[in-house]
Amino acid sequence: MRAAVALGTALVGRGEVTTAPEVLRRTEGSLDGHPGLTRTVQTATVLLSDADLATRQETYPRLSESGRHAPELVGTASRALLVRYEATAGLLSAGEAMTRVRALLAEPSDPLAEPFLLGTAAAVAEWADELDEAERLVDRGLAGQHPALLHPMEHALLNTRADIAAARGDVARLIAVRGDGAAIAARAHSGPSNRDAHVLMALVHTGRSEEAGRLAEAFDLSRAPESWELNRFLYARGVQRLAAGDPAGALHDFLECGRRQTAREVLSPVVTPWRTAVARCRLALGGGQEALALATEELRLARVWNTPRTVGRALRVLGTATGGRRGLHLAEEAVDTLMDAPADAGMELVEAPSPTAAGSSPPVNAGAPVSACARRRTWPNARAACGCSP
Repeated sequence: MRAAVALGTALVGRGEVTTAPEVLRRTEGSLDGHPGLTRTVQTATVLLSDADLATRQETYPRLSESGRHAPELVGTASRALLVRYEATAGLLSAGEAMTRVRALLAEPSDPLAEPFLLGTAAAVAEWADELDEAERLVDRGLAGQHPALLHPMEHALLNTRADIAAARGDVARLIAVRGDGAAIAARAHSGPSNRDAHVLMALVHTGRSEEAGRLAEAFDLSRAPESWELNRFLYARGVQRLAAGDPAGALHDFLECGRRQTAREVLSPVVTPWRTAVARCRLALGGGQEALALATEELRLARVWNTPRTVGRALRVLGTATGGRRGLHLAEEAVDTLMDAPADAGMELVEAPSPTAAGSSPPVNAGAPVSACARRRTWPNARAACGCSP
């Protein structure tokens, strides 16, 4: 079983993303009489299906159906994957997701399935901004990895470690792990990773625009294989282009990210808040009505997940898109909300050029300035996260 999981992991790493689930399904068929092993192989199949859109679209509905009608056949790790799936589909709040994940962690677990459970729980905890808990789960998961065998959760756990660093605004840690130019060039055609996306946003966040520009152009995204990591990088490249004063180029990347994420049924803004990013570009280019519609939908979905980071981020952009007294109230609410978010909740967002400075029309219902900072002088981190000047 371990060898089959390792082979499936290697196949996905080589780009043979449709072959890997087939190998694991054949292995599953040979495990009659071993329900624990069968459930672990099923979990590995579901996890590796994330690498291929068509396979993913078949696998998760099948798992959901099994969970409803034959839950005894679905192990704790697979149930954790269902929580993750429902969270990204915009069907769960962070509180409900964490309640379910913690209950699964408290159940007896097969040692072979435990890495899948720990890695999936860590990802959900990071999205829920339970960062200390997520870090402990990552450390437990990585400590249990076998040094001689490939395992798909090792890559997932390292990705979550990078996600935690980004959520904390630890740009030094993110930039420190980037590869050199030769290493990046060697995989330019295989596609960027989630960690590349984090490095790119960290470079933008710290004002290292030339380095960010080089990294953004280092990958040929037209040849990169379909993956959620490509979607993350598209979002990050949009952030870089927006910061560089190219809202049209950024708009293209954010829309493509959104198209791809929607096809994967990843609707929640907890992973890639592309709607608010598109709204910022639309504002910079004069599309106020479109910006307002997108920002409104983003806030609706953010309130489903209901963490300060997602809600405050959506409120911030909706306030800008709305303008007027209503926009001011939304901006004030964003500042209040972001006070409870992790220290650097604004890292995913970069200021777009002002619509009026670019010669475009002002936001919808513009009138009163959208700034809640005058009465928040003692809240510098929240003001910065909300895009307000001191």
